[in-house]
Amino acid sequence: MKKILGVLAIFMVIWAFYIYSPVDKYVGTTTKTGNNYTNEFTMFTGNDEVEFELTSDGYLQFDFRLTNGEFDLYLVDQQDQTIYQGNKVSNGYFSVACQKGKYKLTIEAIRAQGYIKVYEICDD
Repeated sequence: MKKILGVLAIFMVIWAFYIYSPVDKYVGTTTKTGNNYTNEFTMFTGNDEVEFELTSDGYLQFDFRLTNGEFDLYLVDQQDQTIYQGNKVSNGYFSVACQKGKYKLTIEAIRAQGYIKVYEICDD
């Protein structure tokens, strides 16, 4: 009986380490068509970087919701200037005005479940 309890205890420690460790994990679906990006995930620990290239002035529309975990968002322009930074965000719906050019969105997630969607809205 002691052997079984010992093996069970070791198994539980390994399982807990796997579940709660900061090792990159991703279970979900990511699509990007033009400057429209959707990332829906049931498990996301790690980083994702997405590039957008706006051919005219406009907006990037953000829509995100987490049901678990947390993530940070960073939007930088082609001069590496941070345009938006959201730390430990969970839900949001907003627009960021952007001029013509290249932008990079970085997502840093920890045990996150939910989605993030980004859409380009042109001024034209």
